[in-house]
Amino acid sequence: MTHRSTQKPPAKLPSKPSAHAGKISKLAEALCKAPGGGGPDGDHSPHLWIENLAAGEDPPELAPLDTAEAIVTAADRNNRFFWRRYHGPDKRQGSPKQYSSPCCLFTCLLKGRPEYQGLSGYEAVRLIESTFGEDVWERLELPTHDIYDEALDPRDDVIDQWDKVKPADLEMPDIELAAELAEQYPLASSYYTSPHDRGYLRLLSFCYWLARTYRGEPFFLSYRSAGDHLGLSFKQAGRYVQRAIGDGLLIEQETKTARPWSRGRNLPQHRLAKEYRFNLDAVGTSKR
Repeated sequence: MTHRSTQKPPAKLPSKPSAHAGKISKLAEALCKAPGGGGPDGDHSPHLWIENLAAGEDPPELAPLDTAEAIVTAADRNNRFFWRRYHGPDKRQGSPKQYSSPCCLFTCLLKGRPEYQGLSGYEAVRLIESTFGEDVWERLELPTHDIYDEALDPRDDVIDQWDKVKPADLEMPDIELAAELAEQYPLASSYYTSPHDRGYLRLLSFCYWLARTYRGEPFFLSYRSAGDHLGLSFKQAGRYVQRAIGDGLLIEQETKTARPWSRGRNLPQHRLAKEYRFNLDAVGTSKR
């Protein structure tokens, strides 16, 4: 018994170009010449500017924090860091690598401030209390237990941790602030104008403001961290980062990957974090 194939023979190609093919060719040529289109002779510069700025207005500057603002900011960052780890999926009961005391980051951040230089842990808490009062620990809503629910007094935790932790720089705002500024003052482009480019522009906005919060200095960022804050997969975020490098907007630094409590200590850490510098000169304050 023989079986007949049901597959149809391939259609014959036209011997002459159709009128439709000619239209497609003209459309492709027009797209290459159109503003924002990228042809061989086109301008591939992203032409970036900051949206939502009034005429002549400069981007918001991040002024140095005074003593009181530093305490409040350190507490806020400490609390978000602690509860993120407390509710995190990687917490394992009793694992030393996952342990967090109530005020570890709070202590690190304040210890890096000039007004705390040379102070003991007890002298540091007295300075904090002289600024806000004896009930400052309750008012700041600092955790009262460690990551495994063992009760620890936050004031005592600062005293006991003071000589054990390394100081961190509080003048470097955290990744959440960069994300907020990116939403409020996003970057726009005369080159990337398609609605499909919004994800890439959000990544550029995020990296731009992260660089600004670091005063133009290099910053650590991982694909996964960027993706988490932008609602992207780490793979898509990585593609955008690589495109930004190709566009000359992100410059990868030749440094080792970030580790916990390294310069990128305020970002969610993992082994693939790399250090980048953003080309701030490529961004204007008004549409070009």
